[in-house]
Amino acid sequence: MRLRWLALGCSVMWLALLSGSAAAGDFMDTRITFGFSDDNIFQGPTTTNPSSPSLPNFTPSQSNTQFYDNYDTRYTGFETLSHLSIYKKMPSFFAGVDTEAALVIRALVLGDSTILLGDDGSYLRLAIPLGESKEVNQLSLVAYPVSSDRFRLGYSYALSWGGNPIFGGTGLVPGIKLNLTKPNWYAYVGAKSSLRQINEKDGTKEQDTVFGLLGGAGVDLAPTITAEVNGGLFNRGTLDVQQTNVASQALYGYGGSVQLAYHKGLPIGSSIDLLLYRNDPDTPTKFFLPETYDDQVSLVLKTEFTVMGQNLQNVAAPSTTKNQVATAGDINFALKYKKMRLTVDLVYRSLAFILFNVPSNPPYVDFPPGTQNAPEFFGAVGIDYFFAKPHLTPGFKIGLQRPAYYKGASAPQNNPDPTLQGVQTFVFRDSVNVDILDPNYAVQPILAFTASLKWDLSEIMSAGLQVLARYDTNKTTYKQDPDGINVTRTFLPPWSLGFNLIMQARF
Repeated sequence: MRLRWLALGCSVMWLALLSGSAAAGDFMDTRITFGFSDDNIFQGPTTTNPSSPSLPNFTPSQSNTQFYDNYDTRYTGFETLSHLSIYKKMPSFFAGVDTEAALVIRALVLGDSTILLGDDGSYLRLAIPLGESKEVNQLSLVAYPVSSDRFRLGYSYALSWGGNPIFGGTGLVPGIKLNLTKPNWYAYVGAKSSLRQINEKDGTKEQDTVFGLLGGAGVDLAPTITAEVNGGLFNRGTLDVQQTNVASQALYGYGGSVQLAYHKGLPIGSSIDLLLYRNDPDTPTKFFLPETYDDQVSLVLKTEFTVMGQNLQNVAAPSTTKNQVATAGDINFALKYKKMRLTVDLVYRSLAFILFNVPSNPPYVDFPPGTQNAPEFFGAVGIDYFFAKPHLTPGFKIGLQRPAYYKGASAPQNNPDPTLQGVQTFVFRDSVNVDILDPNYAVQPILAFTASLKWDLSEIMSAGLQVLARYDTNKTTYKQDPDGINVTRTFLPPWSLGFNLIMQARF
């Protein structure tokens, strides 16, 4: 599949160049990154989980970030990538209608001979202006022929949901969105679908349609206050469990999100990973604009809350299903005064929310009776100051997190998964990274610090140094005895100290 995407992408770019239709501006949101880093200078590759590469390490990864980093993006910030957006906009043959389309290919560089190519929101768009201010007074229809992952519900990227992963597996996830935008409000409805393998009632497995219905609206309650709401209902396939009468039942996901925002000076904004790529020569999109400063006070205060549900197998009555509720919320504050910036983030995510796309743990099964699960909480405060003449921005950020966890049932007969028997505690960093604590060990808060220094070299290039410290008593690993017979779980040292020295161009 990777080779197919590579061949397709190279063919598209080669044909575009031969036809003279591609230009330098067709490559958008480009990030070229060189890093020198160590996520833990106290430990080596054999004493940590995951391993900590030794110096000189020029390949920083997710391990070189803190839990509060990249809250509004899907990326770590260390990637070298670009987007080829072959874009065209033309007036329709019919009065009052504009047409536009973009083929958007993401090229993520993984190695000297490996570039991962994928669609990143190619679309076709029809727009009917309803007044002089076209962008804020129009009716538009957007169709995503390949991937509708940018068409999501929720607002902060870390709390967004309803993207491609909600259907599980891989494959095309086309979608369509009808959007009405007015000067003081907006509303939209849409749908997306895919093909996935489902369980039939006769026990066979067939490929069939899964789909989702989405909608949302927002209104300016005042010039500085905006209220928004969206929600969706998804048919995600069937429950992939052993019991035949449950395995063929449809798996549904549903929920809604609300956001209330106050802003003065600063725009409310949206994650770059939720926007359409439009390299329109008439209204060019500027990525990674240099920060601007003035003598005014600008601020944004917004809060978001999401409630979702899905029907999973009921452990107490295995031939039935049970609704599992998932919740998440945040409070984000940003203040800019002269050349100083202050940010505060408070985040809550239930374990059911973190595992919603898996779904749950064990998969497709509600949390067994007698087990305990606790949500993730974290708060982070950051401050930086820009020194104009040397183009330097020193900053500092501190955060405290209580990670989500799951404690197994004390009565093994109530737990269908043998790996979760007993009273062990499973600490979920996310839906994939899990640490296991022995019985009687409680999950402890994690403290993290980041000191940073950014040096702007030009409008496209900067260099930066980050020093990261973390105190985490919840990390464990397995060790064998010298004979390789007995394996025991041991705690890793709680303190870690790392750094990132980065040079990056963005344009």
